Amino acid sequence: MHLALVTGISDGGNRLQIESREVDAPAEDVEVLFAPRTSQRPGRDRRMLLMPPATTPAGTMWLKLQNAIDDDWPGEGDLLQVPEIRTGAMDIADALQEVHDLALWVATLDRYVTRDNLEQALGADRVAILHQERRLGGDSPLSLVLSQKSGGPADRAIGRSLLAANIISNFDLALDIGTSIRRVASQGYGILALEAATSGAGINELVGHVVAFSLLATTTTPWPLPPGCRVLLVSLDEYRHWFPGKRADLLAIALDPAEGGVHVAAIEVKARRSDEVDAASGALDQLNQTLAATRWAAYPEQESVHSRLWLNRIAEAAYSVARESRFKLDAQELLALEAFRKGSGTLEWAGVGLVFGPNVKEGDRYYPQKVAGDIVPVVIHSIKLTEDLLRRATEVRITELRTVEAARPPLQGGRIRRRPEAKASVDEGSSSAELVSLPVHMQRNSQLEEAESETQEGVDRPEQKDAVSSDTEPSEGAETSSSVVFVQEEAFRPPLLGWDASTSEEVRWHPAGSQQDELQNGHIEVWGSSGMGKTQFTMSLLAQLARHSGSKFGIADFKNDYSDDAGFPALSGAEFLDLWNDGAPYNPLALAENSERAINTAIIELRDAVDVATQSFTRMGVRQRAKLEKALKAAYAVAQREGRWPTLLLLHDQLDADLTGVLGDLTGNELFREGLPLGDIIDRNVVFGLSRIPGNGQTTVLAAGFILSSMLLKIQSLPPVPNTIRYLAVVDEAHRVVRFKAVDTMIREGRSKGLAVVLATQQPADLPDVVKTNAQTKICFRLPDATVAAVAARKLNPSDSRLSDQIRTLGVGEALVSFGGGRPRLLRMTQAHRDSPQFIRPNEL
Repeated sequence: MHLALVTGISDGGNRLQIESREVDAPAEDVEVLFAPRTSQRPGRDRRMLLMPPATTPAGTMWLKLQNAIDDDWPGEGDLLQVPEIRTGAMDIADALQEVHDLALWVATLDRYVTRDNLEQALGADRVAILHQERRLGGDSPLSLVLSQKSGGPADRAIGRSLLAANIISNFDLALDIGTSIRRVASQGYGILALEAATSGAGINELVGHVVAFSLLATTTTPWPLPPGCRVLLVSLDEYRHWFPGKRADLLAIALDPAEGGVHVAAIEVKARRSDEVDAASGALDQLNQTLAATRWAAYPEQESVHSRLWLNRIAEAAYSVARESRFKLDAQELLALEAFRKGSGTLEWAGVGLVFGPNVKEGDRYYPQKVAGDIVPVVIHSIKLTEDLLRRATEVRITELRTVEAARPPLQGGRIRRRPEAKASVDEGSSSAELVSLPVHMQRNSQLEEAESETQEGVDRPEQKDAVSSDTEPSEGAETSSSVVFVQEEAFRPPLLGWDASTSEEVRWHPAGSQQDELQNGHIEVWGSSGMGKTQFTMSLLAQLARHSGSKFGIADFKNDYSDDAGFPALSGAEFLDLWNDGAPYNPLALAENSERAINTAIIELRDAVDVATQSFTRMGVRQRAKLEKALKAAYAVAQREGRWPTLLLLHDQLDADLTGVLGDLTGNELFREGLPLGDIIDRNVVFGLSRIPGNGQTTVLAAGFILSSMLLKIQSLPPVPNTIRYLAVVDEAHRVVRFKAVDTMIREGRSKGLAVVLATQQPADLPDVVKTNAQTKICFRLPDATVAAVAARKLNPSDSRLSDQIRTLGVGEALVSFGGGRPRLLRMTQAHRDSPQFIRPNEL
């Protein structure tokens, strides 16, 4: 049997064990909608007290009435009799065992079933829990547990993966460790085992998570968590609906009764056999998005419904995890968790990325992240997986996790916003004393904030380096480590988009910087007919970012709108390159790294770019694709023998007549010449003039494809950068390039590298779903055609039936702007020809 379904564990409530307990009345809380429905008594597990931890005075009266029916009205301070339930399945243990012997997968569906029920009935050594869909909680109508016989496919798959990665060489040992690792994960995080049973990536994730649990209990914590805190781990895979976009894997909730609250660290785990740089980049992106989403709990506001919602959902998840994992919370820990839920017990907040692999280069990278005006530490650790590390991980008991004493000062957040005693000490001390007391990465951010403040007052901004490595000579007294790299970009200053049409207030763009939580990325869709102001607006946006935030940009200009004749290069400090008449002194076949892997990657990217670029004009067959790949390899081989990079002219010599008809105009006319790698354009502001390239447009699109592919390869090689816009890729007439894989990858993965993509078009329907899903900023200028305006209206706000008519009647320079899927606002947009003196200082022109 492949799958078996088991129901009736609680048998309609007949197997529920219901007892009456005497407890103190719950604390008062006027926000009854934001309190968990159930709670638990100190020092108990597997039991659910049918009483919230806090309730309104009316709720307390109902609890007293419940007692009065059976006895008499409780007096002030008297204990209350409250039902408490737990479930058991011991009387059907034999039937459950038979089902697991017969079926490969077993799905147990019941209102009260938990992982613990099955393990109590069958024994943890006999059943492998793979997934629990909903933890037992006050709002759970049903719970689903997926399981299989211990030693089944999931355990064997983990063992085989450890063998294949050459971490363990003995098959029997690999299988034993695989089983033990799955058991550790199943102590409360069985969803990892389900993924491990169905995919190799899932196996990697499970192994990484279990080793992460082990490190928490044995290694100096890198977080701002004091030693001795017990830690609850909440799997965010089971709470995906909390987050609008990407999220981390776990929330580590460190209970700190001494401080009267909890510390929280978002944790993202990556386990890879290769590509650890990309893994670290992805981890940083997920951590930053998690910190942005959870800011309402990290910096609670008493009057904010968002804060109450986030505080409650995290606290309720913690209660549920404690019950399921048999994590006995004592009275002081429950008080600390309740203080957090009510908004007075939020202590330190942090982000931790753990990148595991058998061949990774060990080290740490620190990325201080601004959240709600404070600085939150984020650290990415690269850790090599070894057999010894896995053995230690198999001994972990999740209920016994505690932070350990730090050998060096742990990372610290701002703390000023949350700790009144810290604020007092800062107010009384000098600014220099404050800097000395902070870790080195915090000192850099404090200095950065001072520099930003001075710049806003008219003082020239000091030069900022893109990255400061541990090789740089540290200041006196600064903490150093050979494995630490600090990445710090120039401070992001939100550019002015325009003015609200109703109130005339300024509207600025916040995809990064101190208010980065407004948007999750800097990708922009711009729609509008010719002459309606979209190009003038784009010019003003780029000029502001280039002048005030140090952002660089590259423009694929299909219509000569950004040329010297238009005055844009002088306005923004850009270089205009006429590809047909002058050519570009950049080589798309030159690479930043001379390795076989880098060359093969470039060949594949360029081959696919040519294939996509020609689809609107001709169709490359399988043989033509193979011949192009062969020609590219031959060009690289010839050039390497000569000790140089190949050029497009050298590639042209390798093409036969068939391929020359496809891309000969590009390769034979030196649109790109010998010079620096084309990817190096991301270090400067460049406009690629494509409008004068003759022909039917095929060569023009091919040139754009080479530019975008080179941009992507370079950007992917960069270290992640937090909370800034490092580079903007701008494409007017975006419908010509949206099918390129490079554009898709930039849109999906560019945020962690500080990349923003601006796509402008006259036809909103031309842009694919990946743009609609990921572009957080949508700007619509006038679209007079009724059909086109209707498409734009649906993208902006499908519930507004009058929006289409409004789009058709917008004036020149007016636009409807939507941030993060919010309701569109009517703005008078900045226009470079008219408004530039207002946002660019004269002495900077």
